[in-house]
Formats: sequence, structure tokens, C-alpha cells
Amino acid sequence: MAMPSVRGQPGPTPMCRMNLFFAEPFRKEFMKTISGFSEEDLNAIQIVRSERVTRTLGEFLLRCNYHESVHTGQFLAYLRTIGLNRPNIWE
Repeated sequence: MAMPSVRGQPGPTPMCRMNLFFAEPFRKEFMKTISGFSEEDLNAIQIVRSERVTRTLGEFLLRCNYHESVHTGQFLAYLRTIGLNRPNIWE
């Protein structure tokens, strides 16, 4: 997986590149699965988590995305705290 630098900043480290390469088939399969859901599926399928609120599939996926973005923000804050630039893996 070629990860060029963006806007003059260095690209991902070798370890980051390795992790992105490892995750790529899982990401593709996830995107394929998500793309297969109809609007009806997103509203009708119920996700039941033990001892938690039941949500529609659409609500659950939105919450998963939000949760991941929170952790991304935490990670970026940690990088800034130790004086590192963020890797350009989201470009």
C-alpha cells in the first residue's frame, strides 16, 4: 500500500503502513456489508445489547462511528501532547 506524503508532511510510519495494509481487507468487507443494507434494514433491524438500550441498526452504526471519532480525537491529542505531527492516514 503506497502512502505518499500529503501537503509536505511525512506519510505514515512503517508500522502504521503495516497496520493499514493488515486492516484493508477487513475495511473492504465492512464497507461491502454496510453498502448492502437498505434504508428499511437500517430502520427495521434491531440491535439488542445485554443490559443496554435496543437501537435500530442505523442508530447503532452512527453511534459506532461517533465512538471511533472520539477515540481518534483522543489519539491526536496524545500525539500533539508529545510533540508529534499526526500521520496522514485520513487523507
